[in-house]
Amino acid sequence: MLKRRWELRLLTGLFLACASVVFTLEMIKLTTIRKSYKTSLDRIGNLRFIRKEVHKMSLENVTTTNALASNSDLLDPFEALFARRRELADLICTKRNPDFRQAQINSTRNGIVMERTIVDLKKRALMCFTLKAGSSSWNDVFWQLREPEIAAKLAFFERAVHGNQKYYKELSDKQRSELYMDPDTVTMMSIRHPFARLISGWEDKFTKRYYYNRWFEEYPLMKNYPNEYGSWNGLSHFMSWESFMQYVADHGSTLSNLDAHFQPTSCDPCIFPFKLIVKAETFEMSKHWILNEKLHVDSIRELNKGRQSRKPEETIREMFSRLKHETVKQVMNIFAEEMEMFGYTFDLNSLTAGGWND
Repeated sequence: MLKRRWELRLLTGLFLACASVVFTLEMIKLTTIRKSYKTSLDRIGNLRFIRKEVHKMSLENVTTTNALASNSDLLDPFEALFARRRELADLICTKRNPDFRQAQINSTRNGIVMERTIVDLKKRALMCFTLKAGSSSWNDVFWQLREPEIAAKLAFFERAVHGNQKYYKELSDKQRSELYMDPDTVTMMSIRHPFARLISGWEDKFTKRYYYNRWFEEYPLMKNYPNEYGSWNGLSHFMSWESFMQYVADHGSTLSNLDAHFQPTSCDPCIFPFKLIVKAETFEMSKHWILNEKLHVDSIRELNKGRQSRKPEETIREMFSRLKHETVKQVMNIFAEEMEMFGYTFDLNSLTAGGWND
């Protein structure tokens, strides 16, 4: 009888000990779950905060906050930046044509041929470039992507212009359509403030060492304007800046009166849904993200052609201060739609340009 009682007490003790161990383990597990849940809530809260803050960021903040984005897989500030540019373009397209989405669908399905466009089928990449907006550098990039061995043997100018657009236009409608409709294709366009392009084009194309009198032969209306020599940035030009801009103001609304270097961009986001709208003024800040993250390029020759030491707003203010107020207003009207589409600005009173950081 005593033996049975002892055995019963022993079993009861063992049961209570086991129950105590199980209870302790469950409490530890519950505590761990609570901590994990709190961490998840904190992570969600941080994600909301980061999204809110990144949405407010301009490109000036991107380099300082990029470390935050790279340490957490929550959000990429460059993705946010290019999304905002695309959203602005979509908004303007909707204002101009509520059915613009259908135009985009038709252009991609039909394999539309766009002007000044280069592609790499292997990398699934497409760039519609605007002249005087990094166009030579982008042509160079696509040569290096598509034909690295040939590109290494060509001079920069040959890489920039030789064969790139011809290669694109020789693709069949089916090849272009497949490229356009592939969700993995990186579709890009380049743009630059139109006033900066006008300055760069005049500085480059009207120097005594370059086109000489070709302009007067191809655009005879220019002969009606004083073609006295002008100088700027240490170079002499066979037509002054003031005369050239008066010609643009008077005749630029008819595109045939302007060389392609001075026309509004032919890349139209209302017709083709470009994923990345690349602004030349701030390309230096985003180029590694584009080349590495989007095009998956490990190494490429440095792109530094046309790099400016001065801020673009300083150059624009200096050059436009030499023009008549009415001339500036006329030129603004010519490029008003392009400036609205891509968020570029210009204040007539202070002659302050902007919009490249958005």
